[in-house]
Amino acid sequence: MTAEANQILQVREIHTYYGLSHILFGVSIDISKGEVLCLLGRNGAGKTTTMRSISGLTPAKEGKILFHGEDITHISSNKIAKKGIVTAFAEKRVFGNLTVKENLEIARRAPAKEKKQEGWTLEKVYSLFPILDKYSNRWAKTLSGGEQQMVCIARALMANPDLLLLDEPTTGLAPVVVNDISQQVKLLQREGMSILLAEQNFLFAKELGDRCTIIDAGEIRFTGTFEDLESDESIMKKYLTV
Repeated sequence: MTAEANQILQVREIHTYYGLSHILFGVSIDISKGEVLCLLGRNGAGKTTTMRSISGLTPAKEGKILFHGEDITHISSNKIAKKGIVTAFAEKRVFGNLTVKENLEIARRAPAKEKKQEGWTLEKVYSLFPILDKYSNRWAKTLSGGEQQMVCIARALMANPDLLLLDEPTTGLAPVVVNDISQQVKLLQREGMSILLAEQNFLFAKELGDRCTIIDAGEIRFTGTFEDLESDESIMKKYLTV
């Protein structure tokens, strides 16, 4: 199988705008099946906009996005989600007046028929996030920030995605909770989940990622292994240090 045939996502030279503001300038990334690609950059660099462009929430005006070889650049976000791209955003968007279980059940989607492995169910999600099983009947708004982040990731899994977009899952979380999230993402890796992880936390990303891409001011500045990145201190200092 060629490298291109193994790619689940191909983003080609996309330009994205918010109104008249030009945010992404020719962004290109590739993600292979079962790969965790980390999108690194400072706050405001363009990480979330890249996620929103891929998921169809803020469609690219130029360029092309291919998912399993199909052009999804200009289709609606709900159709993209049905095709298998699901996002867990940093804002911890839970439905506060629903229970944890209800938050998960409303996202339930059967896995694609061609998938051989078992899909995500409540039981499987609870095995990954035992705390959510314990709090299954609690109102989501009563959970801590870390617990709400777990609900967001678990809810995304209930949609049985082919590609999971994790938008800064460690934002505002205590170190012990960050470690919990890290362990859960590692379990997803072992399941063969393809993941695009947007992060500012370099150490968290390094522990999980197969490769990394740096974005700054809406442009890709580096793509390669973490070893290559750490060997070039000038790139680290220019684009990642505060």
